[in-house]
This record gives sequence, structure tokens and C-alpha cells, in this order.
Amino acid sequence: MSGKILRFLGSIRLAIVFLITLAVISVIGIVIPQGYEPHRYIHRWGARWGGLLLSGGFDRVFSTGWFQLLLGLLSVNILACSLTRMVRSLQAALRHDFSGGPEVVAAFSHSVSFTAAGTTAGQVAGEIRSHCASNGLRCAVRDDGNSVRVSCRAGALKAAGSLVFHLCIILFLAGGLVGRMGGFSYIQELAQGETAAVRQRDFSVRCDGFRLEKNDRDEVRDYKTDLAIVGSDGAELVGRTIEVNNPLTYKGVRFYQSSYGQQSERVDSVRLLAKDRARNPLGTFHTVPFAQPHQLDETGLVVQVSRFLCDFVISMQERTAANRSARHDNPAVLATVTRGADTLYSRWTFRNFPGMHKADGDIEVVMVDYTPSYATGIQVKHNPGAPIVWAALLLTTVSIMLMFYTRRVVIRAVVTPAAGGMVSVVAGGYSGGAPEAYQERLRRLADRVKAAGTATDARNRKGS
Repeated sequence: MSGKILRFLGSIRLAIVFLITLAVISVIGIVIPQGYEPHRYIHRWGARWGGLLLSGGFDRVFSTGWFQLLLGLLSVNILACSLTRMVRSLQAALRHDFSGGPEVVAAFSHSVSFTAAGTTAGQVAGEIRSHCASNGLRCAVRDDGNSVRVSCRAGALKAAGSLVFHLCIILFLAGGLVGRMGGFSYIQELAQGETAAVRQRDFSVRCDGFRLEKNDRDEVRDYKTDLAIVGSDGAELVGRTIEVNNPLTYKGVRFYQSSYGQQSERVDSVRLLAKDRARNPLGTFHTVPFAQPHQLDETGLVVQVSRFLCDFVISMQERTAANRSARHDNPAVLATVTRGADTLYSRWTFRNFPGMHKADGDIEVVMVDYTPSYATGIQVKHNPGAPIVWAALLLTTVSIMLMFYTRRVVIRAVVTPAAGGMVSVVAGGYSGGAPEAYQERLRRLADRVKAAGTATDARNRKGS
């Protein structure tokens, strides 16, 4: 029962079904834009079809549970297929084949038929075995009463290469699974002097500085960031400058230089103008530091900018303000004006649309401009499955070399007593290369057996 299940799971037909299904879904994921806000799908395809796309997860095809399930089933199929092939390869490498009669052996790509005199079937089989063993082949003999069968083979390294190759497929899958289950990868934006905790670890990473290096044509040549690993007690554990393809590694976590640019949810300062109900300015423009209270000297009011979004949009799923993208296309800030314990104003105000949200009280705040905050983008990555994948890659190289640069040689012979004291021999087989040399090997085998038979016959006559 278990064998049938393994054969079903490892069948090529099932693999083709999975591959076609994944290919069709992948095309759908390419044609349909991924990761947009839900209202954009409703606007483009209408409430009915847009709702079906959203409910089916086609706005995020490659991260849905059912797509991951299909990938998992394909992995199981590959695993079962690899196990089946490994078992077959192992059996083929260890087991001698005595099946079939002379007609089967004669049908091999290379074969030779001859008769020998003055000897017995057992002696001929022993001579064949001795000859093949002297050429490095493993041999076995079986006498079924009517004939003597000889099976000789070489090519254990080639069989081992096939075995290791299929084992590597399992290792690749195992490495991917270990990396997915136990690893993580994300982009961490860090401004100068900022510290962020590393996920699933008891240490943090701090940015001590970052810079762009340009060439003579004022083109960006390199990004560099000065990073420091900080322990839970605040002590610096290690520090170094990273750049593209030159990461910092600490306790299995790698920190790669990924990007550099304006932060999407933070600014250095915002230039604001406060107005009264009649939309008359309350004093002059004010430069307000981000996330810090700022006193409006002329009025005694306090204004604070608590949030910034570079590309403002209302998320239809969560009904909250969010960024549509990392581009600064629709910058907005959440400004709050207070007098003592009273909140007089708390609204989003937009640089591109200053009159969108008019005040319903005595105060209105208009965003005039802002000073962007620059940050370095660090890819924080931990992949515990990487050593397994590297080992599989190395073993794959070795297995391919074994399969391509070693040969498998098989020689089978059926020795049958014939009339007149003769012995009929049919020998044949196949080799991984050099067919002329293999045919010559069979001819030398026939000549040796004939010569041994002639010598035996001569000795018998001399003794008589």
C-alpha cells in the first residue's frame, strides 16, 4: 500500500499537473497587478469581479496560502520521485540481473555468440568470471541446471553519482524548508544615530553614519554605512563599515547594504502655517521638528507633527491611513494643535492639497513644505538553511562529475551445453561510452574462452 502511495506521489503525470497549474497561476499573478490597495481593483474591475479577485487572494497570488500549498505539494512530488529513483539506482547498483535467456542477451546493443570445445558450461562460466574480474568488474554466477548465467558489472561510482544527485534534490528542499521556517529577511531603515532591535535576537543594530560615494560624473558609485551591533545592556559588541556585497555578519545574521534615500514615514521637520476660522494667518511660517512639540509664540498654542506619510492613502482593508508606495507623491502629516490640556485641532494636512480638510473649529494648519529625513536601507537576513543548500550545491557538482566522467559497464553471458560436447555461449551487454572498445572487449572475451577450451581439450587428449 505504501509503495502505491509513493509511486502515485512521485509520478511524472502528477508533476506535470502541478507544473501546469502553477504556470497558469503565475501568469495570472503577472497579468494582474499585485499588492495594490483594494479600492484600485474595485475601481478597475467593478464590485463583482474585483471582489472575487480580492476574496480569492489574486491581488497577492504568490503569498497566499493556497499557492504555498501547491508549492508544497510539488515539493512532495519531487521528494517522492527522488526517493523512488534513489531506491531504483541503489538496487541497480547492488543487484545482479540473471533474467532472460540467450535471446535476451543477444538483443543487447553489443553481443557476441560462439561455441567452445573441450570444456564444460561451468568451466566456461568460470573463465568468463575470471576474465571480467581481472578487468575490475564485480561478477556473480548462477547455475539453474539447464544453463549457467554470468552477470558482471562495473560503474559503482556512476551509480553513486545518480544516488547523490537525487539526494541533493532532497537536501535543496530541506534547506529551503529550514530557511523558510527558521529564518527571516526584511529591510530595516535606519537614520543616522538610530537603533533598531533585530528580530528573534537579543541584540540591536545601530547606524553611526552613512554616505554616498560618487564618481567624476556625479554618478553614485557606492553606498556605505557604519553599523554597530549593540547588546541588550547597550554595550557595543562589534562595528564595521558595510557596502554593497560586503555585509556585516554577527551570530548567523547578515546585514547587507540595500538602499539609501528619503524615509517614507519620517521627516526632519515640517514647515507649517496656522490659520484662524477666517483663514487668516496666525503669525508667520513655523518650522516644526518631527514628533516634537513646538510653541507658536504669537498665540500661545502648541503644534506637534506626530505622523508623516510620503504617499498618503486610506487602506480599504484596515480603514486607516497608510502609504501607497515609497515615493513622495502625496506627502501628508498629522498635525495636532493644543492649548493646555485642550486639543483644538488634529487632522491630516497635505502639501499638494492644502485646502482639502478645512477646519471645523477655530484653528486650521496648512502644510507648506518639509525637510526629508534620509536613511540607509539595511537588509537583515538570517537563513539557517543556507549551509544545507551550499552542501547540496557542492554535492551536486560532485555527482554530476561522477555521472558524466565515469562509465557503467555490464556484461552478461548465458552458457549452455550443446551437442557433440560443445558449449554454446552468448555474451552481451552495454557500456556508457566507446562502443568500438566495448565490442572489442567482448571479442577478446570470446577469444580467451575459446583458447581456454582448446587448451583444456588438448590436455584431455594428451592425458588419455
